[in-house]
Amino acid sequence: MISILFPYRGDDGHRDRLFGWVLRWWQANFPDAQICVGRNFDRPFNRAAARNAAHEDATGDLLIVADADTVPTAAGVRAAISDVVESQCW
Repeated sequence: MISILFPYRGDDGHRDRLFGWVLRWWQANFPDAQICVGRNFDRPFNRAAARNAAHEDATGDLLIVADADTVPTAAGVRAAISDVVESQCW
């Protein structure tokens, strides 16, 4: 299984709407993947702590660390997954 890790802190506005869109994209393109959202409320935002929080929930054999405001191409992600699995270059 694949786990997709998102470091995230919302803003009750634009950032939340964008993250909702990003999550829907990942769910539509990788419906069997586990979505793990790591939150951090430090000031300033600590992305590493949020990533670590997401990792604590992950159960997948392969982890993808994604950004909450970025959408890659699905073909690119699938190619990267295939390369990692085929080469066993973990």
